[in-house]
Amino acid sequence: MDPDEEPYIFRELGSQEIPSEHARFQDGHSFITYRFHFVPGTAVSVVLQISNQYLVEASADGESFTALARSDKKNGPPEIARLDATSFNPTGGSGLVYLRIGDSAPADGWGGKIWHVSVSGTMLPVSNRQVHDVVPKYPPASERLFPTLPSPARRLFHFPAKGASAEEMILFRTLQGLVNRERNCLVVADTWKMLPALQHRVWISGVTEIMDAHALFTQFPKRDTIVYDPDLYGSENLAVMIGAQKGLVVAHPSLIEKYRLRVKEDLRGRWKTTLEGYQDVYKTYYGRFNDRVLVLAAPGKRSGLYDYAVAMRAFTFWITGGTDADKKGADRWAEEAWFEKLLTREYAVNIPILGYPQVEPEDGIGENRGVALFSRCAKFLIPADHMTSVSVFSAYPAQKGAVHIPAPAPVTLDTHRAYAAMVLSDGDNLCLWNGPTAFMFEYMNAMREPRSFPVSFTMGPSIVDLNPLAASIIDANLPAGDTIGCAVSGVGYMVMRKYAANYGKQRDEVVGAFLDLTSRYMKHAGERWSWIMDYGGPGSERLQQYKRLKNTAALMGGYGQETTNPQETAEDVGSAVAFHSVSRMVEGKDVLEDVQKVLNTGTRPLFLHVFIGNWGINPRQFKQLAEALQAAGVTIVTPETLADLYHQSKTQ
Repeated sequence: MDPDEEPYIFRELGSQEIPSEHARFQDGHSFITYRFHFVPGTAVSVVLQISNQYLVEASADGESFTALARSDKKNGPPEIARLDATSFNPTGGSGLVYLRIGDSAPADGWGGKIWHVSVSGTMLPVSNRQVHDVVPKYPPASERLFPTLPSPARRLFHFPAKGASAEEMILFRTLQGLVNRERNCLVVADTWKMLPALQHRVWISGVTEIMDAHALFTQFPKRDTIVYDPDLYGSENLAVMIGAQKGLVVAHPSLIEKYRLRVKEDLRGRWKTTLEGYQDVYKTYYGRFNDRVLVLAAPGKRSGLYDYAVAMRAFTFWITGGTDADKKGADRWAEEAWFEKLLTREYAVNIPILGYPQVEPEDGIGENRGVALFSRCAKFLIPADHMTSVSVFSAYPAQKGAVHIPAPAPVTLDTHRAYAAMVLSDGDNLCLWNGPTAFMFEYMNAMREPRSFPVSFTMGPSIVDLNPLAASIIDANLPAGDTIGCAVSGVGYMVMRKYAANYGKQRDEVVGAFLDLTSRYMKHAGERWSWIMDYGGPGSERLQQYKRLKNTAALMGGYGQETTNPQETAEDVGSAVAFHSVSRMVEGKDVLEDVQKVLNTGTRPLFLHVFIGNWGINPRQFKQLAEALQAAGVTIVTPETLADLYHQSKTQ
């Protein structure tokens, strides 16, 4: 972010920075709003250098906007728009003028791109940052990143919950959390076939199946209930938090008679907005929430973490902002402002948030805006919204040091060749590693047949604490010669340019502690390289912050910050080597074209990082791409080997 721009940013909904172009891109329903302060009644003019399909609007109150300029040109060159905004700064007014820039045609992907903004007028100082320069709190010392229950029982109960509705799963998951808090023994819906793996490893002695809900409530007679308000969007989370404190299961009104529940508390009609509910619940139970973890749960759609939230008495929340912004009870901007203050001031830095800030179709604050908010508050995201029965599976002994990723065989540099690491990732999505039948285990097994190239997977290193069983079976599933590195910027998903921004002068200290935590967990997970989002591209100052990582051979960049310059594919970052992706987030054939473009432009580079999103390339396509690169004279190696070859090149 341009430091001259930052003081004037009021709202930033999905606006994407393009550091290499010093530009901003607002596509679809995303936009950015600037706020300026003028002497009331004075003239205001705006000059924009802007391209593509843009819509520029102005407002005197930040809520009601009037169009000032628009363009419907697709992919056009930058043009100059000169605008008069004096009418939005009346005499006797506040002097605040809001400028919102978005997409004039949200459906077709050519949103407005801002290259430069200048404003003229008699200006007064303005501060748009609602939280800044807070003194950080640090979490209590603990051997584990995530709080856990006592060890699970040797014999577990399993309730499959087949055919259960979304409302019923909320009931069953909150029951599970209460049961496990007393005796950790209940698994609900073993989605990932964890129970057979537990038996195979003799971590449990057996499983008792509970085939229907009647038998479930007979075995675990917890019918005292808190009823949530179906007419207040997100009240499920409020009920989960209150129920966790009072020992109540959470139910939709329609389930009371069906399961003979005893209503002890009813939230219907209690609050006008969900935010009022969050504020009231936090005030009521202040000091009783878990201080080491938070849970982010999409109302009515992601109840998988409710057992853990209840068991841990974790603050459980959701921030609206997408297709759910107009739901009854939602107040997107007020929610965002309040949660930013809460997370910054009330909770310790460098602690995890379990969940994900966006769910289909586009409910929630969104990935980019949500992770940016959490980052400003120095919280990192663990994308775990599809994980289930975490109250049980997280409670097994941590598997620190159990993952053994063999060091690759040494390779001698041949300066007449090109070398590439092929990094396959879906970010820090631990759901993809969540048991024997999860996506990444199946991907590795599909790649097990003999081949002449290694695959470089990524995995969040916190899995050794959050899902010890999954961590314990990695060695048996990782094909020989392949490697695994740390996913998404560290021990959790964050964006470095914003991380700990709300802590002012102590920001560097907080960031340093995050990187130290990352170093420890990379060591616990046997990882020797890291894949980094939002690292700023070649020569970035943000990238230099990663010098603090210990025992890290390579830093692999990606996600929209690729380079096509063969002279910029690698650089020193302390003792590590940063390799900049030469491929975009595209399909296999387009990845090949990206690589060939760099290989055939000017001096042929020695080192290439080829980033591949695992959602777009299956194992067969991956093999085809690797073989095509080999046919083009590229030797495929691991990031560790690529770093060693880079160091060899410096000594020749």
